[in-house]
Amino acid sequence: MADTFNISDAFISYSRRDKPFVQKLEQALSANGHGIWVDWEDIPPTANWWNEIQAGINAADNFIFVISPDSVSSEVCAREVQHAVDQPKRFIPVLYREVVDDSQRAKIHPSVNSHNWIFFRESDNFDAAMQTLEGALKTDLEHVQAHTRYLVKAGEWDSHNRDNSYLLRGTEVSNAENWLLQAEEKLPAPGELHREYILESRRAQNARQRVLLISSLFALIVAVGLLAVAIVQTMNLDQSNKDLADQRDISESNLKRARDTQSLFLTTLSDQELDRGNGQTALLLALESLRFIGEGIYHIQSYDALTNAILNQVQEVAVLRQSGSTINVVGWNDDGTRLLTTGDDGTARVWGQDGNLLQTLVHSTNGITINAGWRADGERIYTWAADEAVVWSADGQELVRLNHDGDVVAQMRWVRDGSRIMTLALPTSNCANDLCTYVMRLWGD
Repeated sequence: MADTFNISDAFISYSRRDKPFVQKLEQALSANGHGIWVDWEDIPPTANWWNEIQAGINAADNFIFVISPDSVSSEVCAREVQHAVDQPKRFIPVLYREVVDDSQRAKIHPSVNSHNWIFFRESDNFDAAMQTLEGALKTDLEHVQAHTRYLVKAGEWDSHNRDNSYLLRGTEVSNAENWLLQAEEKLPAPGELHREYILESRRAQNARQRVLLISSLFALIVAVGLLAVAIVQTMNLDQSNKDLADQRDISESNLKRARDTQSLFLTTLSDQELDRGNGQTALLLALESLRFIGEGIYHIQSYDALTNAILNQVQEVAVLRQSGSTINVVGWNDDGTRLLTTGDDGTARVWGQDGNLLQTLVHSTNGITINAGWRADGERIYTWAADEAVVWSADGQELVRLNHDGDVVAQMRWVRDGSRIMTLALPTSNCANDLCTYVMRLWGD
């Protein structure tokens, strides 16, 4: 199994002779907010190249096959189609050029023939075909995205020698089992790797619970025994002063050991409840395991249990999908309704709480990494890179570009009351003995 990629909406398989059409198709899909994986490189096939292709197919929700006489005769396209069948992936065949030769038509894979084709021939209406393609991409979207998500996780597990640390845990296991049960009657159906991964996750979960149960019972027996000894010794402290002091020391030592064992026992119970999906109970047990921390009674496992219980409360709200660029989070606006990110493609983007892209701020078309930030009231956005700084309105309109005459902008901030902008730039000329002084400028809003 190849290494994994960021999940995309579709992988496009095509012949290089159809590249102009595929570029037009990819641009239209990207404009509609879809993340698309396309191999644009004209390089000889190698092992590393094929691993990347496999990973791209695995991490895509859909497999778009561009049908033409060249693609149905292509060995590379045939390998891509077969890999998509093996996963299996949802096929969306797109007819660009008619295949009229009988010998070529015979090469069309049955999985391509078994689906309805979407016609993108030069004689067809491109916009109407795009609407049909959009409908196909959005059909049963929740199932298809779960199919891809579990396949990517299973691929990571398989590529790391099926290491148990990559298996599902807690409520993820039961959620995956419910999906697998419902998915058997849907397309694309789960693959064999899906089933093996989810089944092994359940086996590991059951094994952990058995170990935790046995450990918990043993710890409880030890704790009760030590606590009983401590109580008996405390009640029998009627000897001489020296004996009394000795017995008190022994009793306190036993009591401390009992509390120490109790702390470990509560930690184990917290881990067990977390595996069962009871996050709130796990959090309370983890806190109780640290009850006697003031007396020096604590364990690193208790801190781990508390950390895991707290992190378990964190839930995924949305996934930001951006094709062809990294995503660097800048921060939320003042009321927490919009998230600002930057990429290495010369743009900044504003997202809603649901993960939908609201605005794209094109700072530069040169594909550079930019910096960005919010004004305190969230009504202005600023970006800077190279020798330019730009001010934007909250709805993504460019207001002004602040040219620095070749000086490299290193920092940009609004003053406290938001009335002026401060930039800090490094001159590229007039430096003495290789020493340059930063230049600060103040601009009116």
